[in-house]
Parts: sequence; structure tokens; C-alpha cells
Amino acid sequence: REQEFLLALGTFPAGFGIDAAAAVADTDELAALDALEVLVERSLVVADGDDRFRLLDTLREFSRSMLASRDPSDARAHAARRRLATWVRQLAVASDPYSHGPLPTHWQRLREEAASIRAALDWAFGPGGDPQLGARTVGAVAGSLALAGDFADAARWLTAARAVAVDDETAATVLRGVTVIEMYQGRFPSAAAAGERSYERARATGVPALAASCAIACGSAAWGVGELERSEQLLRGAADTFDAVGDVRGRGFALARLARTLADRGDASAVSVASAAVDDLETSHDDWVRVVALDHLAYTLLATGDHRAAAVRATEAIELGERIGSHSGRLAALGLLARVRRAAGELDEALTAQATAVRAALQIHNLGAVATGLAHIADIWIAQGRHRDAALASGSAEATHRRAGAPGQPVGQADRGAALTAALGAAEFERVLRDGAAMAPADVLGLADMRRP
Repeated sequence: REQEFLLALGTFPAGFGIDAAAAVADTDELAALDALEVLVERSLVVADGDDRFRLLDTLREFSRSMLASRDPSDARAHAARRRLATWVRQLAVASDPYSHGPLPTHWQRLREEAASIRAALDWAFGPGGDPQLGARTVGAVAGSLALAGDFADAARWLTAARAVAVDDETAATVLRGVTVIEMYQGRFPSAAAAGERSYERARATGVPALAASCAIACGSAAWGVGELERSEQLLRGAADTFDAVGDVRGRGFALARLARTLADRGDASAVSVASAAVDDLETSHDDWVRVVALDHLAYTLLATGDHRAAAVRATEAIELGERIGSHSGRLAALGLLARVRRAAGELDEALTAQATAVRAALQIHNLGAVATGLAHIADIWIAQGRHRDAALASGSAEATHRRAGAPGQPVGQADRGAALTAALGAAEFERVLRDGAAMAPADVLGLADMRRP
């Protein structure tokens, strides 16, 4: 019996818990624990503590080869992979039912099972897999993937999921995931289109919390394309719905996004709304979404001209994002801190923050954020009188923006070009711009590290 159990464990790509082992071996947790204890005593399984176990790489490969030799049709291995994928779907939905980030009590488990989640999704969307099962799984974990900055795999799985005929609930979560991934990479028009479809499918389910969650994504994307009235309508509705169902966490997230929209509409209540969002997320102990709320509170404070308070809140968001591993949240807050420093006339500090933001974006391969960051570096250099460097950064920003698949040009590129044409002359500006387009973003950052002339 232990040998059959060991062969089933070869399905896991990394560590696993007792519940996952029981699911893959098609047994109950007590029997799984008994079998694991025997295998640990025989040094065939390693106990990592906290009820976590793993196979050594050599034993994992041995288990897989033995299973294949016993069953040339691969039916048993296929069944084991299906059981793993089914268990992963259950974990994903329980941890993040509507994909606006993992529930506070579940984030650590999602991290522990990251390798199994990836393996399950790769199987589900691979030959002989179950794409419907995969669609529900990726719809549930898309928010987590976005916060962690795992855009490439998220986009790949979501693209596969969109091609699958699924029920309204699954479609809503998948399209919401697409909205979030597109939005975080600066592709707001496509995010807005996916967001509207997500909201429509969510409303068809009759599940208020799902509709509200999709409304947050849709309203956030509407903000990105400048449809502020639509954004406010969706986000207020989401906040009201979460309030009605007693979901403080969901209400806090909706209020945070709403505060940003209100700030851009010149609404004097923006700061108080953002402060309420931070309070809600502290109450619900959700550090992941609290990073977003702190960032948006800083955004609203910047709009009022309170640079000192905005810098404090942005720094809090950066430090919290770094501590918990929210790469996307930290990146957004770094970019905002650079804006705050620039608005306060602290150009060297603004450059340092913006260069750090671009490095963070490069680490998670978010080319949209890289392009935006390079454009802001160019703006800082214009203010410092470094016009040639600014033109190089502007050219690199344009080229990176195109590689990111974003429409149009980086924000402010026309005004930037006009300023640099006036400073350098049209011919020289165009020449340096072309040189910049050939520069890698890392090379532009090398210029940022140089002393200011």
C-alpha cells in the first residue's frame, strides 16, 4: 500500500500537505498520514515541519517512471494529475472566491502550494487536460498572480481559459482576471472591455458579491480610460453591495478604488473615503489590499497638495508591499512616491524613487510599468535640465511601450516631445530619440545612477 502511495506522490512537483497527499492518492487524510509516517521512517519522504512533506528529486523521478512502466497507457498518472488539479481548484476557490486577492487567512497556503497550482494549470490547459477545471482555477487565483507580479503565466492561462465554454460564474472570474492583468500592465482600453464583459456575466449569476467584485475591476479600468463618471458609479455600487452583505474587506477595496476616482474628479471627500478604506482593511487584517489602499490614500493627499502626508503614506505602502511580497503593490507605490517628490520639488529624490520603480517593474517583467517609469524619468530630467538624457529616456520609453503592446504613446509624450524639441532643436531631438529607442531600459537606469551635472 505504501508503494502505491509513494507512486502517487510523484505527481507533486514540490512540497505538499496531508490533505493534498490524500486527494492525489485517493484516500482519506488519516490513511495518508499513516502512510507518510511510514515513508518518512524509511527515508523515502522528507518531513519539512508544519505538516509539510516532499520527495527528493531522484525519488520523484523514480516514482513517475515506475508509474509509467506499470501503466503504459498513462491512465493512472493522468487520473492522479486530475485529482491534483481538482484539489487545487477547491483550494483556489476557497482561498480567493472572486479573485480580488487572497483572503488574509489563506495567502500563506497559496504560497506554499504555488508549484502545485502551476502544475495543475499546465495540466488542465495541456493535451488531455480539463480546460473547464483550469478556467475556474485561474479565475480564482488571477488576483493573487497579479499582486505577485506573475503576469506572463497569468496571461497565458487566462488566454486559454477565455477560449473555453464555461458557466457565467467561471466566465466572470476569468474575465475579471483578464481585466486586472491588462490593467496592471497599463493596457487600459482592453482592460475596460474585458471588465464590462466580466461585470455583465457576474450580474447574470445573481450573486451580489461576485457582481461587486467584478464591478471593482470594471470601475478601476474605467478610471484608466478616463471614464470617471462610470468609474464612480461602479465603485460606489460595489462598496454599497459589500456593505449590505457585511464584507468589510470588499467594501474597503471598493472604497480605495473609489477614492482615487474621486480625487481625479476633484471631489473633496476623496481623502476621507481613502482613510475609511484603510480602516476597513486594517479591521479585516488584509495587508495585501491595504497596500493598495495606502497607495490610493497617498494619491488623494497628493491631489490636495499635502506632499508630506502623501510621502508618508506612499512609504508605508512600499514598506508593507515589500514585507509581504506584493510586488505590484510596491511598484505602484514607488511610482507614486516619485510623483510626490517631484511635485514637492525634490527632484533627486524623485529620480531615485522612479529608478527603483523601473527596476522593480523589470524584475516582474511588467513592460507597461517600465515604459511609464522611463517616461517619468524623462520628465524629471527635463526639470533638471538634462535634456539629452531625457530624450534618450523618452525614446526608450516609446520603444518599451510598443513592446508591451500598449496602445498609443506613453502618457505625456507629446508635451515631452515639445519641450525637448524646444531645448535641443527638432533634428537633434529626433536623432537622440532614435538612439534612445535602441537603448535597453537598464542602460537608461545607468544614466540615472550618474551624478547630476
